[in-house]
Amino acid sequence: MDSVKFRLRYWHDENRRASKLGVNSLPLDTIKERSNKHNENNYKSERWFINLLNNRFNNDKYNFKIHRNYCILNRYFADFFIIELDLAIEIDGTSHDNYKSKLYDNKRDNLFYKRGITVFRIKAYDELAANIVMREIEKSLDKLYYNINRQKIKEEAINKKRSNKIKRKIKASEYREMMNNKQMLWALGKGPSPFAK
Repeated sequence: MDSVKFRLRYWHDENRRASKLGVNSLPLDTIKERSNKHNENNYKSERWFINLLNNRFNNDKYNFKIHRNYCILNRYFADFFIIELDLAIEIDGTSHDNYKSKLYDNKRDNLFYKRGITVFRIKAYDELAANIVMREIEKSLDKLYYNINRQKIKEEAINKKRSNKIKRKIKASEYREMMNNKQMLWALGKGPSPFAK
């Protein structure tokens, strides 16, 4: 149920973004059908890139998910998408070489850019380009995790400061209470002067 609510919320958010950019979004059912169709077509070039990714990021240092055939603006599908980085990766086979496809790809890339998504295009089986993209992913993830850790450190420092402040307040109130008790004892004649050193 939670995942359905998330998908609906995401669909509505993307719908809002698409309408701002003048893109006609598809209905949710159509998106599901197309997504399933894309997932069934497991292209060799995509499997090649998945193997490269698994070899490169097969450790616990990075905790992120790369989504396949991810729908953006409720109309366009990116071959791979990293939500944390707003990064789309497109694997271009021979079908992307003709003029019409290049125009369509440029239009999509511009819409993705306006949406705040970085797009990397890799020619199928181009290991050099793939390694450059993976290096960029690593840099972006390092920067993201550095900022997250910096934020955690800041929050911990703020919490520590707050707890020290509270401790000082408690100590000050305890001291005042102790002085009040000493003054009362002195006033009753049962103790030394609290002002004597």
